[in-house]
Amino acid sequence: MSIKFKFLPLSTIDYADLLSAVIFTYGCNFRCPFCHNPELVLKSNETFLSEKQVLSEIKQRQKLLEAVVVTGGEPLLHKDLFAFIKKLKSFGLKIKLDTNGSFPNRLNYLIQNKLIDYIAMDIKNSLEKYSITTGVNIPTNKIIKTIQIIEDSGLEYEFRTTVIPGFHTKADIANITQLFKKQSKYFIQNFVRSKHIDTSVLPNKGFSKAQLNDFINVAKQNVTNVKIQ
Repeated sequence: MSIKFKFLPLSTIDYADLLSAVIFTYGCNFRCPFCHNPELVLKSNETFLSEKQVLSEIKQRQKLLEAVVVTGGEPLLHKDLFAFIKKLKSFGLKIKLDTNGSFPNRLNYLIQNKLIDYIAMDIKNSLEKYSITTGVNIPTNKIIKTIQIIEDSGLEYEFRTTVIPGFHTKADIANITQLFKKQSKYFIQNFVRSKHIDTSVLPNKGFSKAQLNDFINVAKQNVTNVKIQ
């Protein structure tokens, strides 16, 4: 089955300091209750673009763009993503991949074939809480393997966690950051409600500034580059 896409023509915030287009792939193997893009995960009446349409959009903006961000959903869910990214690479743009880390071998293929330049991995929670946070049973050895592949890749990368009251504690942040090398970049994102969020499952607001600072202080015991995103 061919990949279905949504497309954001221009972004100044999704790839460091570069002007990028953002490509969203349909489908995900996680069922996180706090997902802000449920239309990409579950069946919906959304209108999606074909690969041909997306590549046409990129070509039209080729002289303006510096990079492309491939996100989701979970892009690595699709085996034909490799051929698609090769076509994106042919435009001479830098490629950033967002992933949930559950497909380490597919990610390693992209790295070994020099098809991506930047990797952002969402770390959903401490390993013992992964199933309850993602809504599915994911072997956490895959998460550990992906972290190691990313840290050894030689590419720019970041890890990030969306923290949610009732889901995350200081102990979880400590356990998460113990998985990283000291120099890894780690972003903590505060939970923000949206119209897509189920009010019966999740809180009405995120953590206070003081609580976020507590998370930062805990994380800095294991990694040096920690920020609120």
